Amino acid sequence: MKCTDFWEKQKELKRLALHELGMAVDAHGGRYSWCDENGEIPQDVEVPCVCVFLDSGPTDVNIKEVIHDEKGFWISGESVDDYCPIDVTIDDPYDICDAYSIQSITEKIPETEDVKAVEYPQPQAVVWLDRDDLKTREFDGSDLTNEQLAEIASRMGNTYLDYSYWDDMEEACDYYKVPKLDEEETEE
Repeated sequence: MKCTDFWEKQKELKRLALHELGMAVDAHGGRYSWCDENGEIPQDVEVPCVCVFLDSGPTDVNIKEVIHDEKGFWISGESVDDYCPIDVTIDDPYDICDAYSIQSITEKIPETEDVKAVEYPQPQAVVWLDRDDLKTREFDGSDLTNEQLAEIASRMGNTYLDYSYWDDMEEACDYYKVPKLDEEETEE
């Protein structure tokens, strides 16, 4: 039976989470560490703890440092094991179990004077089309694939852009009193 590819969705979430982590680390010059000058985690510092896939299996790791550059990420930490903690280097951040774990690292990085947030900007849908909308106008969309439904929505979107989209957006912005840009800002 055809179903949503959640593995692909998870990879996309990880990609977005890593993008935000990279922006947060870059705001600190490409390196952020929770350690003191001796390389130890101070008692009063709360570090991110994430699940990482190691050769020995999934392991909880306290993250000590994250470096981000043009080559990618270098993340170091220490396994959470009371008997024999080991140093862990994560060369491939996709070894981190899930997007939420990556997010938990980003959330523990403080804001800087110039960067207060690294949320990935999300476009907002103006309209949404589903099979129930087709039924409302007495069309049977039950046999349409998601791709076919997306093609119909795309054609509708193009028509909307060609005719009233910009006027409707301007009217809505005026209604909510969204300020206009200065002339210098629009020339950039």
